[in-house]
Amino acid sequence: MTAAVRYYASLMTRRQTVLAPVLIFLAVLGAVYASDAGPPLAAAAVPAATLVPIGAWLMWLCATSESRAFADVTLVVAGSSGRRLASRLLAVAGIGTALTAAACGWAVVANPHPYPAVVVLEITAMNLSAAAAGIGLGAVFAPPLRTTAGVAVLATTAFVVVSLIVGWMPPLGPLLHAFLAVRPPSGARAALAVGQAAAFGALLAALAHVLGRRAG
Repeated sequence: MTAAVRYYASLMTRRQTVLAPVLIFLAVLGAVYASDAGPPLAAAAVPAATLVPIGAWLMWLCATSESRAFADVTLVVAGSSGRRLASRLLAVAGIGTALTAAACGWAVVANPHPYPAVVVLEITAMNLSAAAAGIGLGAVFAPPLRTTAGVAVLATTAFVVVSLIVGWMPPLGPLLHAFLAVRPPSGARAALAVGQAAAFGALLAALAHVLGRRAG
């Protein structure tokens, strides 16, 4: 499966399909930290929220980076549809991890506020969980499921917007309510917000696996 992960990562980077979502994320970082962005956790919540649609976008790009014929070959080499999906998830997760590192490093350098280790850890967890949620969301609409690009974009956008508006709806509702609060969240509340976003992504990835097996 390691070879399949490298294969998908190579497809995305060599074809430069990752440039658009990565540049948009970097533009968000630049806008947020162009001046004093305020308290570290609240400032970091904005680019972290962006990682949900960015993660979904990256997952779609990964799943559509090869033709149907090559996807069938990858399926045979990987051994099962689950292993192929896991390879795609891990390849995109690697990009999400790189974006998380960029978000943390940029915040520490550009924002004139103290960043103790616990704050950096919380920002890292916030970004990784948001990326995981987005990747899972993208997996639900990506091939082998027979969803058109237009439907995937509309559905993902609608889900993200509703999640932003409805405070209890994962992944963004609880995450933003926790970290955009006037006071920093307690350790338990922060862990709960991060955990629900990560669990949301994991559940959707599992759903994508089930639906993918049915779709063939």
